[in-house]
Amino acid sequence: ALLAADRVVACWGFHGARGDRARVVRARLPDDTLCLGLTKHGQPRHPLYQRNDATLIPLPPSSAGPG
Repeated sequence: ALLAADRVVACWGFHGARGDRARVVRARLPDDTLCLGLTKHGQPRHPLYQRNDATLIPLPPSSAGPG
C-alpha cells in the first residue's frame, strides 16, 4: 500500500545503486522527487555524507543509470 507524502527524498547513494535496483526504484518514484545532490555516478547522495544544511534539489530522471 502506498502512503501519501508531501515530499519524497531519494538518498540511496552509490552503493545503493547496485545492479538494476536504482532504475527500478526511480521508476516508482513521483516526478517531483527531491535529493540532496548527485554522486559523480548520477545517484542521489546519501544523507550520512552530506552537511546538515544541504539543500534539496529535484532528482533528475537520468540519475537512475548504472551505479
